[in-house]
Amino acid sequence: MHKLLVVDDEPIVLESIRFIAERHLPQTFAVEGAFSGSEAIEKSETFKPDLVFMDIRMPGLNGIEAIREIRSRHKELIFVIITAYDHFNYAKEALQLNVLDYLVKPIRKERVVEVLKKAFGLLEEKLETIRRTAALKEQFAKLSVHLENEFLYSLLLGNQVTPDLDFYEGTFGMELKRGYLILLQLQETPEKSSDPVTFSLRRHALFQAFRFALKSRCACLVGAATLNRMIGFVPAAEASDEYVLRNRAIGLAEAVKQEVKSAGLLSCLMGIGRAHSLPDFLKGYEEAERALESGALQGQSGEEIFHISDTFPFVKTYALYPLQKERLLVDRVLLGDGAGVEELYRELFGGQQEGTLTMAGYKRRLSELVVVLTRALSYQGISEAESEAQLLACLENEDWQLVSAGFGGRLLALTQKLKKLQEEKVARASLRMVQYVEKNYASDLKLDDAAQMMNMSYHYFSKFFKQHTGQTFTDYLAGIRVGRAEGLLAGSEVSIKEVGCRVGYKDPNYFSKIFKKLTGLTPSEYRGLAGGGHDAF
Repeated sequence: MHKLLVVDDEPIVLESIRFIAERHLPQTFAVEGAFSGSEAIEKSETFKPDLVFMDIRMPGLNGIEAIREIRSRHKELIFVIITAYDHFNYAKEALQLNVLDYLVKPIRKERVVEVLKKAFGLLEEKLETIRRTAALKEQFAKLSVHLENEFLYSLLLGNQVTPDLDFYEGTFGMELKRGYLILLQLQETPEKSSDPVTFSLRRHALFQAFRFALKSRCACLVGAATLNRMIGFVPAAEASDEYVLRNRAIGLAEAVKQEVKSAGLLSCLMGIGRAHSLPDFLKGYEEAERALESGALQGQSGEEIFHISDTFPFVKTYALYPLQKERLLVDRVLLGDGAGVEELYRELFGGQQEGTLTMAGYKRRLSELVVVLTRALSYQGISEAESEAQLLACLENEDWQLVSAGFGGRLLALTQKLKKLQEEKVARASLRMVQYVEKNYASDLKLDDAAQMMNMSYHYFSKFFKQHTGQTFTDYLAGIRVGRAEGLLAGSEVSIKEVGCRVGYKDPNYFSKIFKKLTGLTPSEYRGLAGGGHDAF
C-alpha cells in the first residue's frame, strides 16, 4: 500500500480526497493530512509519503515553498498541486519543480480518480524498477563470485587473462594489473577426524568469514576454497612503495585474522607475497606459499601471519615423487637443517638405489641435483663453482658406497657451512640493529624507522628485535636513554630538562616518569645521590 499526504488548510478537502481514494481505489493508498506548509515538511519525515497533494495557497509557508523544501530532501517524491485559480500563476512555478499534475478547486471526483490512477501507475513502475534492480544486484553478486573464481584460477593455471582484462576490471570496478596475494591455510585439528561433519561446517564458516572480513576492508578478489586453502588478491598501484605496501598488507591480514579469530572459528595461518603484475601472478602465489611454509618451519612461535620479505628460504611439504623430494632436500640444505638433509639424502640416494639404477643413472641423478643445488647456494653467498667442484669430485669414483657416502658428506658439510653463514648474517643484522639504536637514541627514533633501515616490516622487526635482545624495542631504547642520562646527571651541570632533550625526551615530565620507572628515583634525586650539578629544570 502506498502513502498519500494531502496538504490543504481546508479539512473538507482532505476528507473528500480520502473518501474518493478509499471508495474508488480501495487498499491502494493510506491517506494522512496536513493543514499547513510547515506541518507538511514535518510529516514528509514522519509519515514518509510516496505521493503528496499540495495546496499552493495556504497561510504562512505556501505550497510552492513547502514543495521546494521537501524536494531538497526527497527528490523521488511525487507531487500533485491543488489550486483555486484557473490561470495558474502559481501553477507555472510549481510545474518547474517537476510536479506530476494539478487539481483545480472545486475538485471533481473524476479528476481526483484520474490523477490517483496516474500516480499509482508511476509508483508501481518505480517499485518494479526497484525490484528488478535488487534482483539484478543479487544475480550479479552470485555471478561475481564465479567470475572472481574464474579470474583467479585461470591465473593459477597459467592462463593469460590480458585479452579480457578490461572486461574483468569493468565488472569488478577495480584495476587488476598488479597486486599481492594473501593465502589462508587452515591448521589441522583433531576435530577433522573425530567429527568430520562439524569440522566441514566450521571450515566453511571460516572461509566465509575470511571472504567477508577481507572484502569489507578493501577492494579485492577472493577465490573459492580448495581443500584447506583460500586466496585473496589485493590490487596495488604500479607506483606503490614496497616497504609501505608490505606493512599495509600485514596490517590488513592482522585485522582480518582478528575478526576471524573473534568469531571463535578454526585456527588458520596466512602467507603474503610481494606485489606483482599479472604475468607474474604465479610467482606471487609461490611467494605466499613460501612465506606460509617457511614461517611455520622456522618455528616463529605464536605467529600466524608471514610475509615473504620477512622469511628465510622455505620448505615444501609435498612428497609425492622424487623430483618433489629433491626440491625438499634442497630446501633443507638452504635452511641449514643437517638432520633433515641426512634423512632425505638416505631416502633419495641411499644404498637401496643400487638395485634400481645403473651407476651412470645414479651419477646422472646426483649431477642434476648439483645443478639445482649450486644455483640455490649461490644466492646464499656460497660460490657456485666451489660447491659444484666439491660435489662433482665425488662422482669420479665407481664404487656405489664411496660415491654415496662421499657426496652425502660433502652435502652435509655445505649445509653446515650455510647454517654458519646464516647465523653470522643474523648476528651481523642483530649487531647492526643495536648499533643503529645506540647511535640514534637521542633523535625522535621510532620502531618503524629502525625497521625500515633493516628492510623488515615493523611487525617482523619487533619480533626479531625482542628475540635477539630479550627486550622490546621501546624498553631497550628507554634503557639506552636512561643510561646516558645517568652519566649526564652525575657528571655535568646541564639542567634536567636539557639532559632529557639530549637523550631523546623533549617532554621533561615524560623523561622524569621513564627515569623513575627504570631507576626508582627521579632525575633530581639521582643527581643528589650522585653528587652532580644543580636540579634546575
